Amino acid sequence: MSWIGSAHPPGQAVHGSSQTIQMTLTTRLTFLILLVLLQARTGHASPPQAHLSQTDAALTLDGLATEAFWQDSPVFKDFSVYEPNVGIEQRVNAEAKMVIGPKALYVYVRVDAGEAPIFAPYATRDGSPGDRVVIQIDPFGTGRRGYVFRVNARGVLADARLTPGRGADNAWDSLFDAATVQKENGAWAAEIKIPFQSLRFDPKQKEWLAHIFVHSWFHQQAISWAPIDRHQNNWLIQAGRITGFSGQQPGRDIELMPTVATSWNQDEDGMPACGFGANVGSFEVCGAQLDYGLGLKWGITPSMTFDAVFNPDFSQVEADPGILDLNSRFSIRLPERRPFFLEGADIFQTDYEVFYSRSVVQPDSALKLTGRQGDVRVGALSAFDPREDGGYAATEVGRLQLDLGGNATLGTMFVQRDDIFAAENILSNTVGGLDGQAFLFKRINLEGEFFFSRVHEKDTDPSLDVAGKARAVYKTDNFRLQTHYRMVGDNFRSDAGFIPRTGFHEGFIKADAYYRGDGFWARNISPGIWTRYNVSPQGEREDRVFGMNNFWRFGERMWLFGRLEHFGELVRWEIDEDTGEEGSVWTESTEFALMYGTSTLQWLDGNAGMVVGQTPIRDPDLFTLANRDTPFVGWRYGPRANIVLRPTHYLTLMCDYNHFIFMDEREGEILGEQPVVRTQGRFFFTRNFNLRYINQWQPYKKILINDALLSYVPMPGTVFFAGFRQTDALDNSAPVERAVFLKYSVLFSF
Repeated sequence: MSWIGSAHPPGQAVHGSSQTIQMTLTTRLTFLILLVLLQARTGHASPPQAHLSQTDAALTLDGLATEAFWQDSPVFKDFSVYEPNVGIEQRVNAEAKMVIGPKALYVYVRVDAGEAPIFAPYATRDGSPGDRVVIQIDPFGTGRRGYVFRVNARGVLADARLTPGRGADNAWDSLFDAATVQKENGAWAAEIKIPFQSLRFDPKQKEWLAHIFVHSWFHQQAISWAPIDRHQNNWLIQAGRITGFSGQQPGRDIELMPTVATSWNQDEDGMPACGFGANVGSFEVCGAQLDYGLGLKWGITPSMTFDAVFNPDFSQVEADPGILDLNSRFSIRLPERRPFFLEGADIFQTDYEVFYSRSVVQPDSALKLTGRQGDVRVGALSAFDPREDGGYAATEVGRLQLDLGGNATLGTMFVQRDDIFAAENILSNTVGGLDGQAFLFKRINLEGEFFFSRVHEKDTDPSLDVAGKARAVYKTDNFRLQTHYRMVGDNFRSDAGFIPRTGFHEGFIKADAYYRGDGFWARNISPGIWTRYNVSPQGEREDRVFGMNNFWRFGERMWLFGRLEHFGELVRWEIDEDTGEEGSVWTESTEFALMYGTSTLQWLDGNAGMVVGQTPIRDPDLFTLANRDTPFVGWRYGPRANIVLRPTHYLTLMCDYNHFIFMDEREGEILGEQPVVRTQGRFFFTRNFNLRYINQWQPYKKILINDALLSYVPMPGTVFFAGFRQTDALDNSAPVERAVFLKYSVLFSF
């Protein structure tokens, strides 16, 4: 096998023809998908319907359903199995009821797993492992967007926003609550309260969509109140129809959330100098800093919300996991968990992340408007970030989305980022464009985006460029074919976004097959094959990938995953720092990954595996160690393992091990490595009150982190944290850092 070819000068004719061929193939494949689509059968069972009764009585959450109104409510029966597949022998059954209360939707679900043991450990919010009930609600009745509420048999809560085609956003938290009761012989029940103030909806909408799912850990099955056509992409539109709503009001009139956070830092040199300092929103005394802030939420209309924050607390309450970025080609994205940005976050979501909320670091103040008016969804955001040089960065975002019928959405988005210093605009970055999505014939999903960017820095001429995407997915329950074309210009830029790569045209196609059954050796088998090809705007070949994978689930919750990929990549590096001269070399490499996991035992979860194969050594520090002047193909080994122990339902112990090892050849010299060992223990006093401890060893950074946190979160917005963190430099290159952290915030509703 030839690993390295000669450097490729840009603009060769063969590259341009490759680009044309790739685009032609993508066009023909998209046309082929449409032809197949026209012949697909789309029939499926009609969704069930239920007219809900109303009550003025309050619900006592105890899981027992002893209130009188439960006796008069309709019973939801005839649940059917849909996971791992429809039509198999059903081993778990359920009945459910729904009642419209004065301020919330009440749901009661009784589960009968037939003598099976119930698995329901404690977990943090949004975990809810084991036996569980899942409620999906679409108050607008369109099947386009909804809410997910989940509770396991221990009463652990999870919630999310749901967008078909994009998945669930688990960062969203609501005020819903639930209580559960475990009975004998594999039976358990859940009472769930979903406040209307946690939802956004039109009070004139009389028919909602609702799914009720039940998952059995022991039987490895899931059942649904509404029959599921697994060949249809959008499951939310298949939900049951519930009526009986009249006069319910969504949203909260006004919410206030004052926040106080204090921290104290000390290094091994002793106490810091005792002094006093004060700024708007904070003051410091003898090394201890206290920050105070205020959050406001106002429900302007039943479906429109205004948010404002002053000096928001965006502190991290947990040590970030070590990021393996050695020899990395692109920047690594971090998830958003800050409450202010979670309200209406799906409105600002696009495939090209032209707005990335973590680009707003620590604003003095921020404003946001999100919601819906009829078929139009609107989002607007404004934030002011102080800069280290004394200036500030102003970020403004505007977003509109229009629902076209029940199957399509068209949107527009504009993002403005300005850097201001000494009352002068030193940088202006504008991004704007259109995006859309459509479900056709229930089998195909089409998506498209087009954005332009304009950048004007002080004393330079403005630059303009564009980015675009077209994607098509044809999917049944047995087969999926997806293809896309993406491009980003050389000068496309979004300072308020996350665009890890610029200057490319990309064609991609992947085919997956699916088998789902109830047999011991073949519960789920999913092989796939794909190819991707990238060229620069000048027609220069930049990279290509051919890969295949297979996921195989079998036995009692065991699985194997294998992946084989062959890469071709044009690696560039800087030859002369003064002139900016670059060199390039084409590399060919092959990599294999194998992972195994098991959760057969309730008290033990685990997975382990290895990535091994050839990889371009592109980091100058690494190829210099190998006595090379240019990047070359070396070897990468990436062992990893994760073990979760649950000695009791109240205690969870976890250990993560990840390791990157780069070598100049298969059994050669180690050029660089990044091991991370992270252990964590968490003890639950109650569902909302727990103590967590983390120990993280990062030898490549020569640091050891010890992090303890006492956490009490009775409801979203009302929290108390008390933490201690110590960071040790293993080579004594820096003093020991110690920090004490306290935070308290409370949610007031009016």
